[in-house]
Amino acid sequence: MTKFPHTVQICLLFDEAKPLDLDAFVAGFVDAEAKAGNRYNVPERTAQFYRLYDGANDVMLTIEFMPGRAVDAVFERALSSNYNLLLAPDARERIQRHKSHVLINVHHGVIPDLGEQM
Repeated sequence: MTKFPHTVQICLLFDEAKPLDLDAFVAGFVDAEAKAGNRYNVPERTAQFYRLYDGANDVMLTIEFMPGRAVDAVFERALSSNYNLLLAPDARERIQRHKSHVLINVHHGVIPDLGEQM
């Protein structure tokens, strides 16, 4: 049985271009999750990328710092949501002024969703 949603992507936008202390960011996440009973190991790590896996819950995360701007067009679907516009009426302006971002992908299982349909 497939668990849904299989993959979720989160994009955190930053007003500054300076590099994020990704080690501290990930360490804070891992510590908070450990307190909640979720144990993540780190099978892959570079200066700007982490892959974390919680084998007990079969959850894989990737966290990647991107030093530049995200392409504005990828936010169009979210910006068309009345709910999002109600919560953040200035969302378009926030997106246009960001200078760096972090992409977080969360998916069930070891293999990410490749967009294939059966």
